[in-house]
Amino acid sequence: MFFASPVAALRNVRRAVVPGGRLVSVVWRRKVDNPWMHRAEEIVTPLVEIPHETDEARCGPGPFSMANADTLTQILIGAGFDEIGLHRVDLPYKLGNTLDEAIEFNLALGPAAEAVRLAEAEGDAMRPRLAGLLREGLAEFETPDGVIANSSVWIVTARAAE
Repeated sequence: MFFASPVAALRNVRRAVVPGGRLVSVVWRRKVDNPWMHRAEEIVTPLVEIPHETDEARCGPGPFSMANADTLTQILIGAGFDEIGLHRVDLPYKLGNTLDEAIEFNLALGPAAEAVRLAEAEGDAMRPRLAGLLREGLAEFETPDGVIANSSVWIVTARAAE
């Protein structure tokens, strides 16, 4: 999911697998099927201006770069795999034991964390505002067992072509 050149990277994986060998991987499905991450992105996107051209390091292709079944299948075919299977699995995802833990998780990883980092000097000053917005946005996922949202992945299977 984080390869800048996924076909080239998976070709390297293919070369390491014996002909007929199996590849099994798990990748995230669409953002909208993963509200544990998507909600934070919806909250922070309007708050931070992200320059289109920057030398600033970004998070790369990202966790949802292989979410589209057709794109993922074409990547695997291009890398030398066949007998490709994508099996959808939906599971609850625990963001934290408490809403405060879920907020800190979001401020440490993903869109909210990147927004703080890209805001540079203003980043620390915006954390309380983001925390408040995240509290509102994540509150619906709060349960007696913790902050739990839906998640959805593809279990990917493929065979190294002969």
